[in-house]
Amino acid sequence: MIERLAIHGVKMERIAERREVDVDVYRIVDAKLAPAPFEGHVPVTATFKPERAHRAFAPGSVRVTTDQPLGDLAILLLEPQSPESRVEHS
Repeated sequence: MIERLAIHGVKMERIAERREVDVDVYRIVDAKLAPAPFEGHVPVTATFKPERAHRAFAPGSVRVTTDQPLGDLAILLLEPQSPESRVEHS
């Protein structure tokens, strides 16, 4: 995913030290693989449950802010419920 964002020119910050923050996350519920591949990929359908959580990120983790010229593109690529995401939603 990092390579895909970089190809599109999305700015990212690689953190140097462990960082603990409160974040919005999605819990994947009822994930199912398709019985057969499509165009070289195995489609996945899933339901996403949003949650607030406290997480620790290791040095080398990547932070993507939406406060940038390509912030909306970053949202489209990273948001699991976006039509640009690689996951189908149920």
